[in-house]
Amino acid sequence: MSIVHSAPLRDCSSQRPCYITAYKDAEPNRGQTLDWFCRDHTYEGHKGTDFGIGGFDEMDRGRPVFATAQGTVIQTADGFDDRCTSGRCEGAGGLGNHVIIDHGDGTQSRFAHLKNGSILVSNGDQVDCSTRLGEVGSSGYSTGPHLHFEVRQNNQAVEVFAGDCGSERPLWRTQKGYRELPSMHCPIIGLDDSQIIDQNLPDGSEVTPGVRVEKTWTVRNVGTSQWTTEIQAFLLDDEEWNAPTALDLTRPVAPGETITVSVFFEAPAEVGERMQLRYQLHRQGIPFGAIFWVELITARTQADAGPLTDGGFSDSGTSEPVTPAQAQGCGCSQTHPKSLIMFALFLLVRRRFTCPH
Repeated sequence: MSIVHSAPLRDCSSQRPCYITAYKDAEPNRGQTLDWFCRDHTYEGHKGTDFGIGGFDEMDRGRPVFATAQGTVIQTADGFDDRCTSGRCEGAGGLGNHVIIDHGDGTQSRFAHLKNGSILVSNGDQVDCSTRLGEVGSSGYSTGPHLHFEVRQNNQAVEVFAGDCGSERPLWRTQKGYRELPSMHCPIIGLDDSQIIDQNLPDGSEVTPGVRVEKTWTVRNVGTSQWTTEIQAFLLDDEEWNAPTALDLTRPVAPGETITVSVFFEAPAEVGERMQLRYQLHRQGIPFGAIFWVELITARTQADAGPLTDGGFSDSGTSEPVTPAQAQGCGCSQTHPKSLIMFALFLLVRRRFTCPH
């Protein structure tokens, strides 16, 4: 077998967890229940690898599933309930909503328990490891949101991990440590790169407290690969000001083209609050290109200054006193003492040099 596979889940991070919940049972029907590492992270008769995502909240957010290698879609099923917790829900003999791909080398891969209505491919479609198939769900024989991934040869499940109780060589592009995700890397034609050429709010901009703020960036594709809508900008920091964790592209972007990426923030009501966040584009979990910086500060503008204080000082932060007449709004002005002295000297000089009649 020559086909090697990339991990089927790729938008994985501390904020969007992905982890292996069960390996294939490496010793079925032999009186033992062991995984490829000769340990017990499996269960009796399990025929594939299960990838967890953290629960129904993560499932509802949408966690994409990708084809792991090139091939042809030969079977799909959709429309089954995707919130199964019993492990015995109806749907395609236990697979639930699923996709099966034939890789042309005598092997097939199965992607099971997908989210209802999420499947994006049809029978006969040609796919590769950059093709999005659907989203993680909990349909069929499932006890919670996860992806069941299975490789078969001659209709028999085969082990994809190499180890003392596994296969001689891995079927992954890169197999990593025990209970670590295999390589998410998917070779693509071309180079991903981006450049930010404009933004509407420069870093350090002051915004009015308590308002909804839109930040936009104009981004150019300066690489050689096409950006599809599967590419997203993910938040690199902890969430602030109700910032979304992911920003979607609204359309494909060819090399040399630009697109506007926007995000809304909720400014807090307090003056002097500062927010600093970063986003970066990702393809299949791999970041690339320029980092989208945003730094905003809540501050009161002159128009927001409000009424005078009881002490007769303006609320603008200056220390100039305001006269009672000005405070009452009569439009009067106070004459400076120096002006009165200069006027008196002018009268004396004029009187001295005036000729008598």
